Amino acid sequence: MDLKRKENIQNITQRILLLERAIETDQAMLENLKEQGATSFVLAQIEKITNRNDNRKEEICILTKKRKDFKCGLLDEEIGKEIQETNKKNASIEKLLVMKKNRLREKKQVDSDKSKSFYQKSVSADRENRFKEKDMQRAYLNYLKWVDTIPDYIQNSLKEMPNNKGYIWRGIECYGSNQDNNQSSSTVLFEKHRGLLVIHDRTPTEHKIFHKKGKDKKVLYSSIKNLRLIPTGFEDE
Repeated sequence: MDLKRKENIQNITQRILLLERAIETDQAMLENLKEQGATSFVLAQIEKITNRNDNRKEEICILTKKRKDFKCGLLDEEIGKEIQETNKKNASIEKLLVMKKNRLREKKQVDSDKSKSFYQKSVSADRENRFKEKDMQRAYLNYLKWVDTIPDYIQNSLKEMPNNKGYIWRGIECYGSNQDNNQSSSTVLFEKHRGLLVIHDRTPTEHKIFHKKGKDKKVLYSSIKNLRLIPTGFEDE
């Protein structure tokens, strides 16, 4: 009982800390919004953030009282019910494990029955693999053929370029031979077409493609974001 009580108190404390941090974050956002002027959008956002923080504060009050009740032993009956539910759940899990073992036993029998069929199919599979190896060899020879067609001007330029810059030639990415002294996190690759220079500017979070015709300035053609969002736990609030 004491262990379960401590666990509940710890979970409540962690939840309160998360709510308080979320309030601080939204409060800072609120202050920034207030400096932007009283537009309809800003006022709507202020109301939304204020309501969200009010709900969090209300939840903190409820959780604080509940934590106090746990410490005083007022919720021991609730803990007892929780332990009973846990025991029931564990019993269900154990039952599922038994069923899983039975299914595995049946599956082993089925796999054993399929072994003969698998052996018969292995001959045709080996033949297919040989065909795939030939296709891969053919593709590799084509790759070498394309490498041999890389123009001299690209090869000469690569000798002077850092290793985060280069060219794209017939789908092959070619990088410079020199070390990037600036340790840049971006790579820039040039791809020449008839009358058009395509510039690929890549960073860990974005891939920009520029088009440049002749001596004109380069123009942004497309931009693809590659961001990984980290869940905060408050997205639905």
